[in-house]
Amino acid sequence: GLKSIEKLLGTQDFTRLKIGIGRHEKYSVSDWVLSRFTQDELESIEGDIGDQIVSEVEKWLAKEIGRASCRERV
Repeated sequence: GLKSIEKLLGTQDFTRLKIGIGRHEKYSVSDWVLSRFTQDELESIEGDIGDQIVSEVEKWLAKEIGRASCRERV
């Protein structure tokens, strides 16, 4: 988890990408997060939602790489 990443990096100063999971009416958060995807969810991820996720992650990475480049030049 985050504690092991902080320990490995020796700092809490790193960029994180947070993704919301929503809530499920009959599962605890940990059971919900650790459960397997349903067939409908898998099909959604493989379709338009997956394309949107990839696009947003690419934008986020490009922004973070640009910020890191600026920090190194200072």
